[in-house]
Amino acid sequence: NTVRSVLASSDSGRRLEIIVVDDGSEEDPRGTLRDAFGNAVTVIRIPPSGVCAARNIGTEASSGTFVAFLDDDDCALAGWVAALCPPDISSDVAAVCVGARLVGPGSDEVEQLLPRDLGAMFLHIWGSGLAGTFAIRRSVLVAVGGFWTELRFGELTELWIRLAEWIISSEARVVSDASVVVQINRRPASERSH
Repeated sequence: NTVRSVLASSDSGRRLEIIVVDDGSEEDPRGTLRDAFGNAVTVIRIPPSGVCAARNIGTEASSGTFVAFLDDDDCALAGWVAALCPPDISSDVAAVCVGARLVGPGSDEVEQLLPRDLGAMFLHIWGSGLAGTFAIRRSVLVAVGGFWTELRFGELTELWIRLAEWIISSEARVVSDASVVVQINRRPASERSH
């Protein structure tokens, strides 16, 4: 459903690269994804290595200017691709952030998360730091060293601390769009893989 939602959220004339990194699932998803989406999706299988390694491998395999990460239980809504990757984006933009609809575990509880001042720890950059709520210029992600593979949780917080420092020192910008274009399904702590 995640891949289907990304394809549905995209403009039909827009080049889109979808890379699924399977981080050691019991069943090989390549055949299922190939049958459903043909060549629209690249699937990379790795032994269980954690979310940080999976995201780094996906980034290395990508060729786009911007990369975004969406967990397998989340859903891109209409306009997700267009909001994260506007066509005429300035070269000084390091990241683009959007709003999200957060759905509580096992309920219909909905909370809205919009880009905001991330606080002093993030040098007061405006943004949003959950997977699915931001796209980052690929070259910037590589410049800051990608995700730290030693981390098992808090990887997005740690990444945004380094991103904030890089953005400020490079005089780059983060663009925020208050459009709610992604649904993030919160898992109970006992079900999280990291």
